[in-house]
Amino acid sequence: MISYYVLSILSILLYLYSFFPIAKINTSSPSFHNQTNFNLTPLSEPTIDRLVLVVIDALRYDFVNPENMPYLSSLSKNNGCSSLVKVESPTVTLPRIKALTTGSVPQFIDVVLNLVRVDSVEDSFLHGAVKKGKKVVFYGDDTWLKAYSDLFLRSEGTSSFFVNDFSEVDDNVTRNVYNEIALKDWDIMILHYLGLDHIGHIYGPFHSLIQPKLQEMDLIIKTIHRNVNSDGKKVLFAVTGDHGMKDSGGHGGTTYSETHVPLVLNGIECENDKIDQIDIPVIFSSLLGLEFPKNSIGKLSMNLLKKSLTKEKLLLFYYYNVLNLQNDNNLCPKFNKSIKYHQDFLKSNSNSSFIKSLKLYKSCLSDLNQKLIRKSIEQYDSGLIISCSALLFCFTSCFLYTFTQSTYKIKFKDSAVIYFVVMLTFLLQLNQFLSSLLCFLIISTVIYQIIIGSKYLKLNIKTIVMIIFSLNIVHGVSMASSSFIEEEHQTWYFYFSSLLLTITIKSIFFDNKSSKYMFMTNVLMLIIFRVMRKLNQTGDKWSHLPDLGQFFKNNYDYLRLYYVISLLLIFYCCKKIQKSKHYFTFLILTLIFVLKFYLNNPDLGKLIWFLIILNLIQSTTTKNCIENLITTFMLISTLLLRPHNIVLPPMLIFLSTIISKQLLSKETFIIAHLWLGTAMYFVQGHSNSLASIDIASGFVSLNDYFPPIVTFQVLCHTYCLPILSHLLVLRKFNDTSTWNLFILQRLWIVTVTFFIAFVLRQHLFIWSVFAPKVLIEASHNIILLIEIFIHHLVLILGSIFIHNKTSLKI
Repeated sequence: MISYYVLSILSILLYLYSFFPIAKINTSSPSFHNQTNFNLTPLSEPTIDRLVLVVIDALRYDFVNPENMPYLSSLSKNNGCSSLVKVESPTVTLPRIKALTTGSVPQFIDVVLNLVRVDSVEDSFLHGAVKKGKKVVFYGDDTWLKAYSDLFLRSEGTSSFFVNDFSEVDDNVTRNVYNEIALKDWDIMILHYLGLDHIGHIYGPFHSLIQPKLQEMDLIIKTIHRNVNSDGKKVLFAVTGDHGMKDSGGHGGTTYSETHVPLVLNGIECENDKIDQIDIPVIFSSLLGLEFPKNSIGKLSMNLLKKSLTKEKLLLFYYYNVLNLQNDNNLCPKFNKSIKYHQDFLKSNSNSSFIKSLKLYKSCLSDLNQKLIRKSIEQYDSGLIISCSALLFCFTSCFLYTFTQSTYKIKFKDSAVIYFVVMLTFLLQLNQFLSSLLCFLIISTVIYQIIIGSKYLKLNIKTIVMIIFSLNIVHGVSMASSSFIEEEHQTWYFYFSSLLLTITIKSIFFDNKSSKYMFMTNVLMLIIFRVMRKLNQTGDKWSHLPDLGQFFKNNYDYLRLYYVISLLLIFYCCKKIQKSKHYFTFLILTLIFVLKFYLNNPDLGKLIWFLIILNLIQSTTTKNCIENLITTFMLISTLLLRPHNIVLPPMLIFLSTIISKQLLSKETFIIAHLWLGTAMYFVQGHSNSLASIDIASGFVSLNDYFPPIVTFQVLCHTYCLPILSHLLVLRKFNDTSTWNLFILQRLWIVTVTFFIAFVLRQHLFIWSVFAPKVLIEASHNIILLIEIFIHHLVLILGSIFIHNKTSLKI
């Protein structure tokens, strides 16, 4: 069955490939040439001499106020303005830099590219500037250097991923600014500061370090602004953020604080406005006298430009903006009429013709902009999506039959037929009708055989029907609701709390022995689980509310006491699981190092990892390798988890112990632990928003950005509790049927999620809610496959070592 799951993962990857294509909009960008009788020469005449663009990473809109940034706030009141900028999802750096420079809507797959690689951007307002002979300098986030490697006259990058650095990344930028102010041979200077974003990842937006960092940025802005205007050149000074910051810290989601940033302009007369981030490149291009980026779908802002441009030039830019968005498949019926009024204005200088022409141009821009945005995010490969969904449905059905040990043999259980169906479906996916027909026949056959064959299944189907088909199916169907996805943690809290309550009731009425003891223990576990849910507010609607994690961050003395108690619980659990004498010394030593590491001695992190790896190697050389893996993973969690979350692994062990004593059925035991692991995943603070991924965990014990180690540590941090729950199951039931049920639960959810995401691809929240859920569910399945391979590898290595050891003794 492992081969089936590998094929399932391939189907998942193909679905992602078809659902998140790396595509471009092919808008035919006209040059400054005459398609009417208009004189287009004024378009290339710049209104400003220089542009200074300061990007403060994670500068949310409410950060800019007189208390935090007094000088920046004053800039918008004197020869400037402050606008509210709407940022599209995903709110991570690479897509936002593309939006800021190209005016296009980056694909959601750029989230992955942001972590893996950065392709060179082919066209932007920076390309237009260099083409016109302007000189561009850059300092800051090295993502810019990867995207625009050959455009900068001078540059220096800093890594955006090393989030433990709050000051050096900004000092390196400012150090170069003083040199550029002295040289003054540049036309565009871009500065991307990272310190604020790094503080947000570690501590969140309400920490005491945030305001000093904002005030530091304000002083830097004051210095730059006063010096770049010293030589009489007309300089546009612009300050903005690439994205905002979630109330709980981090970014990547769609909350208001993540998707709204300021744009403060100084150097031109303008009025405050509300614009989209993709509008910024065409606004800069119009002021610099540049051609618009060829893939730009942004639109000009009347409030930002009307006081800086003459009426004639303003209409010309609006005409050019509409011309830039039009192509043979995307026309504006009002365009010709707006041109007529435009011509009337040039002949008669009639204010009425100017207003009518401008109104029609703006209407065309709005219509074309919305059409192109939809087109840019709806480039699906429907045939491949349908094929992958059908195959995942088939594989899910196969695992269901295998787990329930059906005596009714179905055709799809035969390996040759499975591989044939896979090949045929992918071959026919080019023809959507044939592919859809084949998928319909496959699904209909599987459903028919499930219904007809159920009477041949063994009695444990009652357990499966009761638990999987009632609760897990309800959970799967709930994925059709964006609110249920955003607040999925509530589903799992309810499921697991209900399970604990059911066990408690059972201990009162049905257990004859130790009922009072079990009842008190169960009640205690219910209370503990309820308290743990308050450690980290998660989800979307209530994530801004205070939680215990925030309380401990603000009360360091309580946090230290709580941390020591958590380590003692870790020690107790590890010692109960691993009882050998040499392990006692190893455990004491490791936890002492962990405590010293927590008390600001980061160099110990490498030593702790060395000890953990030694323990992991030792775990493959004994018969009790699962127990050793459990303790190893608990020690990894002490190193990577936030201090207030270190109590979660021992609490998971205690909850597992309680339910293990009262759930005798293998199926209920496994499913209970799956629910436990999922509930604890959300208790840790995760959600279906990319902003809940704790990037800071990847840099524990590191002094620089090393992608493989960072990725490994982030994954360990994210999935440590679900993996720990899986290991606790394998400790008792280490067989194929256990893995089959793990796979079955994951495949069911990912299949339903993929199907719903495709059906609701026109939904308002498809890219803000459903698309992140698709990525997260795909990630869950890939991690489970890695678990399977590592588990089998450890067993193989252990058996080889034990066999060789036995042979040597003989």
